Formats: sequence, C-alpha cells, structure tokens
Amino acid sequence: MQLLSLRKFICFLFVLALAACGEQEKSVTKDEALQMARSLEGSLKRRSAAKFNEAFDADALADRVSKAGKVKIVLARGVAEGVKKGQMGTELINSMGKGGSYELVKQYEKDNKQHLIFRLFGEDGKVNYHDLELVKKKDQIKIADMFVYLSGENLSTTLAQALALMGDHYDGMSKEEKEQIGNIKSIRKLLNAGKYEAADDLYEKLPEVLKSQKMFRVIRVEIASGLSNESYAIAMEELEKAYPNAPNMFLMKIDAYILKKDYKGALKSINQLDSLINKDAFLDYYRGLVCKMDEDVEGQRLYFERLVAGKPEFAAGVLELIFFYMDNNEKSKAAELTKKYKELGNVGKDQMDGLYTVYPELEKLVG
Repeated sequence: MQLLSLRKFICFLFVLALAACGEQEKSVTKDEALQMARSLEGSLKRRSAAKFNEAFDADALADRVSKAGKVKIVLARGVAEGVKKGQMGTELINSMGKGGSYELVKQYEKDNKQHLIFRLFGEDGKVNYHDLELVKKKDQIKIADMFVYLSGENLSTTLAQALALMGDHYDGMSKEEKEQIGNIKSIRKLLNAGKYEAADDLYEKLPEVLKSQKMFRVIRVEIASGLSNESYAIAMEELEKAYPNAPNMFLMKIDAYILKKDYKGALKSINQLDSLINKDAFLDYYRGLVCKMDEDVEGQRLYFERLVAGKPEFAAGVLELIFFYMDNNEKSKAAELTKKYKELGNVGKDQMDGLYTVYPELEKLVG
C-alpha cells in the first residue's frame, strides 16, 4: 500500500492540524489548561481558526495511535504527517456556522493529565462534545488526543482503526474503490451545506469495507437524518445493534426517540448524556424542546427559565422562553425578556422582525 494514499485517506477522514514536536511530554497545570481553554474558545468565538489549527501535537498523537492499535510508531508518525495540512479549526467554524458556538463545559484531571471538555453547538441546532487531552511541549500547551462524543471514541483509536483497515484491505481494493476514498472529504462538505442526497450518493459509492466501520456508520446516520424518517430509523437501528453499549448512543438516540414520539426516552437519553459529561446546564435547552413537543407546560417553564437564568446570552434559549411566555399569556414577562433579547450582540433586525411577525402585539408591548 502506498503511504501517500494512506495519508490522504486519514486527512480526508479527519481534517486536523498537527504541529510536530520531539520533546518529552510534560505535565500541564490546571491554570495552564484553563488558559488554553480561554485561548481556544476566544479564537473560535471570533471565527479565527489559527489557534485550533495549530493545537495538535503530531508526536503525542502518533504515540497514542501507535498504542491504540499496536501500530508501528514510524507508520503512526507518517499518518500524523499526512494530516499535517488539515484544518481542524476551520472545520469547527464550518460546523458552528454564524449562530453556533464552541464553549468550555468543564476542566478536569485524570491520570495526571489535564482535560478540557468543549461543547460544539451548530447553527442547525446539532450538538457534539470534544474531550481534549493536553500535554506540554517546549513550554507550549498542545492537544495530544481528543475523545469525540459523536463517534464514541478517541481520535487516536479512530486513526489506528483506519490504519489497520487500510493495511488489511487497501491492496485488495479495485482502482475504482481506491478513487472513491477521496469522496470522504466531499461528503463532509456536502453535509455542512445541508445537501444530504448528494452526500448519500457519494457515501453509497464508498468501498463496503469502509462502510462497515463504526465511524462510517455514524456518518451514515448523519446523512440519513436529512433524507427521511424511515432512512434515519434504519441507520440508527443498525448502529445501535452493532454498538449497543457505545457511549455515543446516549447522544445519538435523542433524535431517534423524538422521531418515535417517545419523549420520556428522549429526556432519559439527555440525562444520561449529562451524567456522562458530568453536567452541562446547556442541555436544559434540549430538555425544554422535548417538553415543548410533548406539550409539557411545566417542563418547558422549568427548563427554559433555568437555561436563561444560567445562560442569558444564549439567544435561541431566550427566544424559546419568549415563545413560552406569549403562548401561555404571560405577556409582561415576554415583553421584558424581549427587551433583553434585543440587546444581545448576535440578534439583528431580521430576528426581531421574525419574532414580531409571529407575535404582532409583542412589538407594541415592547415599545
């Protein structure tokens, strides 16, 4: 198998930026970890990708890839070099869109390693979590590995599995199958653009050996979510059957329960995800939405009010509480909250016009 083709495969699979270092890993202090968190969060809030693009340490990741799949360190380092030109920060910004965010949820220490858990919230309302393991190299704080909640495994594990997969099957692939590998990057771009049918067409052309792997099953679920309820239900059932105890199932089953109108099941999955992360108040947004679909008035009040009290800058949450107050004839509360909503930095004229179109009398109440 050609190493160049392997490098391209991994680069398309996970778009990352890796900065090579050769120094021994050093411990990161809590203060250094929090400083790194503020730096990453601040740069992405400004929609600047540079900091995250440079955040990964190639040697540290290669070491973990080697251990995860018993891969020779030379080959693991080759993979790291192959993804060196990737742009993880750019991909995160694309996933966030204009109205999304990438925010620190918590910082913790495990096995003398500092970790940062970030929440990725997309403009489309989808959520994912990243658990970053930090190391220090040449007095710089770097990311050594990342647990991706949507895939349910460490990035190093995913890359190690990809190495093993390509090592075992690449030579046996036809020329056409090898050419289709390059479609992986195109699939991600199409998904970010909401072009699910086009993404599905490319996905179906991928080699069967790839589509049988966990990471590709997850991609399949994402594609199916934009096709039809039936396609989504089938993809979710196949994924759950293959990986019934995977930690990412809590995250992925939320939509599946909603599709079945099993709102208690959806709330249970949200709570299980919250326990896995060890608490994220932001999840009250999804609890409130589930209660809204279930026509649970008191549940909506509890979760949306608690959400806005804790995250008054979150425009989507504030808007849902305004809707709730208007729909339940609590117009004075809605008017006061709308005044605060107008003052949020990411709320423009279009958003206000949309709100007043739904509730014309609200504009008069606000004045």
